[in-house]
Amino acid sequence: GVFLYFIQGAIIAEYYLRMTKAGLFTRVLVYFLMMGPLVLGIIAIGFVDFWLDFRVRIQKLTSLNTNKIE
Repeated sequence: GVFLYFIQGAIIAEYYLRMTKAGLFTRVLVYFLMMGPLVLGIIAIGFVDFWLDFRVRIQKLTSLNTNKIE
């Protein structure tokens, strides 16, 4: 069960990295941290995502930031 929440949290992290157009160094750093000290945080994000739907919230935030720039 916990492994599935970890996978869900990793998906959210990857989605955020894609939406913010993170570079290679940032991606490597985030993945390195996910395998070490942030494991419990990633699991918590995956667990809470069922109720808060982070991907929709990230999409709204990035679209608002894009609209501000234009």
